[in-house]
Amino acid sequence: MFAIAEDRQNRILVLRLTGDVSFDDAPALMDRLEAEVMTQGVRVVALDLSHLGAICPTGLGAIIRTKTVADLGGRRLVLLAPSERIEKLMSELDIEGFFPSYDTEAELHGAVAEADGGTGAGKEPVAAAKGATTTTPQSQLKRLKPDWR
Repeated sequence: MFAIAEDRQNRILVLRLTGDVSFDDAPALMDRLEAEVMTQGVRVVALDLSHLGAICPTGLGAIIRTKTVADLGGRRLVLLAPSERIEKLMSELDIEGFFPSYDTEAELHGAVAEADGGTGAGKEPVAAAKGATTTTPQSQLKRLKPDWR
């Protein structure tokens, strides 16, 4: 069972995931994340994974699908402080670099401010993220696509 706490600062919404995401939890996780990325006035949704215990590949697939929804909606889904366990799972699934990732909130806020040029109107808030790709590899989406949708 997982829980999500929210922290909104301007146009950045940080979602702090805790607990474990099992196969049975994945649909609820996807529904919640997709609703959050489409929240009015939100430009960047950061998933804080520093306290996430475990996540099944289907749960990770839900996060990947949510990134695609965010991209299509003109928003960005980024990872914040993914744990070593999460990074290892992403590496095993050959999707490291798929998500823009930041080690700290200060780093994320700095990247957004830099992209904004101080105006709050930046077009690409995650351009400086480490290891991020700019497109969604379809082969990765097909491989991790959940069967429950």
